[in-house]
Amino acid sequence: MLLDITDLLHGNCKEKLLDLTFKESNFSYADEEIIFSEPVNIKGKLKVSKGIICLNAKVKSELLLTCSRCLEKFKYPIDLEINEKISDKVAEGDDDTIFAKDSNVDLDKIIQDNIILALPVKKLCKKDCKGLCPNCGANLNHTKCNCKNDNIDPRFAKLKDLFS
Repeated sequence: MLLDITDLLHGNCKEKLLDLTFKESNFSYADEEIIFSEPVNIKGKLKVSKGIICLNAKVKSELLLTCSRCLEKFKYPIDLEINEKISDKVAEGDDDTIFAKDSNVDLDKIIQDNIILALPVKKLCKKDCKGLCPNCGANLNHTKCNCKNDNIDPRFAKLKDLFS
């Protein structure tokens, strides 16, 4: 979603309130499809200060992610604080400021970047997810498999007899 900030860049106003709800398109990150299961709600404001536009907003939505252990889809609520600097001038060495091309800011890109930063490294459907059986592939959250766990490191095989 492109946001027109012409009036802020030309000094016609110093502040612009945001209260938007829109359907965000899904995106890929680290070979995983990030799916939005609810529309994105963004509330906040754009404020001009010394030629730089500051975006301060709260973003709420819900994602469908894949659990890292059991590979099932689960709902993951998003509640983010976004604080970004926007300018229409490219400053060398300023990687923190977002460049507004043609007086438009790509809100999709800003939201996606902030979501990526907020995602957990290991995405779990629940804290005590048991994952998949390494032998038969059964989801241990739903079933109990009858596989024997005799995967003993041969270097420690003699220690197994110590306790019998």
